[in-house]
Amino acid sequence: MEAKERKSIYDVAISTAPEDAGPPLKVAPGVQRLEFHYAGLSFTEPLKVRFKYKLEGLGGDWVDAGTRRVAHYEYLPPGDYTFRVTACNNDGVWSEAGDLLALTVVPYFWQTGWFRASAAGLLIGLTALMAQQISTRRLQFKLRRAEQERALERERTRISRDIHDDLGARLTKIGMLTAQAERQSQAGSAPPQLRDIALTAREMVEAMDATVWAVNPRNDTFNHLANYLVHYTEEFFRHSDVACQLDLPTELPDWPVSAEARHNVFLVVKEALNNVARHAAAGQVRLELKLKGATLNITVRDNGRGFDPSQTGQRGNGLRNMAQRLQQLGGRLRVDSVPGAGACITLELDLGEAQARKGR
Repeated sequence: MEAKERKSIYDVAISTAPEDAGPPLKVAPGVQRLEFHYAGLSFTEPLKVRFKYKLEGLGGDWVDAGTRRVAHYEYLPPGDYTFRVTACNNDGVWSEAGDLLALTVVPYFWQTGWFRASAAGLLIGLTALMAQQISTRRLQFKLRRAEQERALERERTRISRDIHDDLGARLTKIGMLTAQAERQSQAGSAPPQLRDIALTAREMVEAMDATVWAVNPRNDTFNHLANYLVHYTEEFFRHSDVACQLDLPTELPDWPVSAEARHNVFLVVKEALNNVARHAAAGQVRLELKLKGATLNITVRDNGRGFDPSQTGQRGNGLRNMAQRLQQLGGRLRVDSVPGAGACITLELDLGEAQARKGR
């Protein structure tokens, strides 16, 4: 057997018997074409000797080559192969033994099993490292966010305390001085400016109390929200002719409610109560709080004169602003009223969704 490399083509001549095939022929990586040259002995008509061959390891059956004495293959993948060839004489008798050539196509280093195993291990290691880094960054982000929330809560506590202690005290003092000036006024009648100052001071104190309540992080629960709405409703109608009824759950869960949600819900309820006092001419108002899972329903119902909801844009009662406040929290406002049959204002809010919006 003789073999030589020529421009990435192996030209192989088979001249050995099967039992003397020897070690496999090594074919270098990247060879694009292999040619096998073979011959058969015949003393009568050698040019009429017929051949057939096959390459074991590549697949396929015997190939009838006729009198052709060369077989060629394009690129072979790395691996072990055996080229077999057999001849047929003039009488049509095929050689049983034939001849063979064992060869091994050597792979590039990146085609070897150890390289693939190393690459797979490296990929797994890089993936694990990236996953660890992502997990670490997420944890760091959560820690930073928790620290920011704690810092914000401390600042909210400070602001609510300062407003209550400083601004509240000053407004209370203004109210007291105004009341004293009214009592000391000559002829028993106080100037209208003093009455306006006293009224404005009381309104500012009420607004300040609502702001302090909304800012203070200790009130970020449903329990505090419900109690504050009840207290505010009772105080709002205490000195009026409107009878106030309250309908609350037997248990008030201590679920978290963001300051934004509490503040907007309070303003919606406050506006609804204000509409009852100013426009409804009602003798009775009812505040209802209901929980269905995590969904909060608050209803302000009165027995007043009612109105046509389609004409609310002309009344200036703030229903559009109320609906917009709830939409910001993922809730909705429902208005049911008929002229002469009272009104029912219902706000619906998913506390879980409102809390999730806080984190976005």
